[in-house]
Amino acid sequence: MTNNLEILLKKTVEVIEKEIDLSHITSGEKFETYVWEKMCEIAKGDSSLPQKVEQTGKLAFPDIVVEDTWGVEVKYSNSGKWDSLGNSIFESTSIEGLKEILVLFGRKNGNKIEVKFDLYENCVTDVKVTHSPRFIINMNDNNDSLFKELNIKYNDFKNLDKSLKGKQIKDYFKSNLKPGDEVWWIDQEETATLPKLRTFNNLSRYEQNQLMIEAFILFPEVLSNAKRTKYNRVAPYWLTKYQVYNSSLRDKFSASGKEEISIPPIGHITVSQVYENLHELSKDIKDYLDNPQDQFLETIKEKWGELGIRITQIEGNNLVDVWSKLIDNYGIPPYKNVLPSDVFKAGLLK
Repeated sequence: MTNNLEILLKKTVEVIEKEIDLSHITSGEKFETYVWEKMCEIAKGDSSLPQKVEQTGKLAFPDIVVEDTWGVEVKYSNSGKWDSLGNSIFESTSIEGLKEILVLFGRKNGNKIEVKFDLYENCVTDVKVTHSPRFIINMNDNNDSLFKELNIKYNDFKNLDKSLKGKQIKDYFKSNLKPGDEVWWIDQEETATLPKLRTFNNLSRYEQNQLMIEAFILFPEVLSNAKRTKYNRVAPYWLTKYQVYNSSLRDKFSASGKEEISIPPIGHITVSQVYENLHELSKDIKDYLDNPQDQFLETIKEKWGELGIRITQIEGNNLVDVWSKLIDNYGIPPYKNVLPSDVFKAGLLK
């Protein structure tokens, strides 16, 4: 920021903090207008300071623009904390062409207001999802900026395409997740309401099969005997990608009971429900793996990567072969001398 802008903000902070009774300021909207009025008064009394100070309106980001060059986002806290929700990461209401954006943050302390200001990129420390992912502003000293963690300047980040903004931040948070956890928000765009959640049982048979097919492909551990953990990655995937939840995943894959299937050249054998499901969906699974959509291929790389499969083992190779080895590695034999991949191959012959 220029020295003159910094002087203007410092004088504004001094004026605000000297006020004995600001009990009439009870909201962020009132504080924003108060800050703007004080900046205008101070600038008018000193011609060396920036003279053009404009309030931008309720939906615009940032709240105040100085000389069409610098932005000031005004934040306010009644709670005594130095943190607040910031702008959406997608920044669809941002004013273009600004050289720098700063945060001026007021914290109520009795009838007085304490104030801090700093560059916006220094104050963004996290992301929180409301109806869309939004930055968290934290004015406490010694906080690590999110943009430092992302290794990108805020001015470079704000010029990215929406999809790249979402991907950068999701990738950052994914790198810090525990296995099976997911980042929850809708990619690439904002939405005014939360997406509707659906139960698995209310889906059409076709939709249920699609989810089962993807689960078999992405999470071969559903064929394992790890009773407590085998569905840990399936549940968040269905919820975050399709907004579908199920109170009893086990029933959908391996409900109690046995089914009879044909395994050439052995003949008819009795297997658990999960292998009957695999047998039934084999042709569809092969179609998915033979002709993966670009987005699903990226998901395959991600989910198989969590199991230790390298990108070089996926790209340029037959996905059916790679997946067959995965299910044989993770799945328990459905019958003596029969591998999970044998059930899959038998299903292709139906």
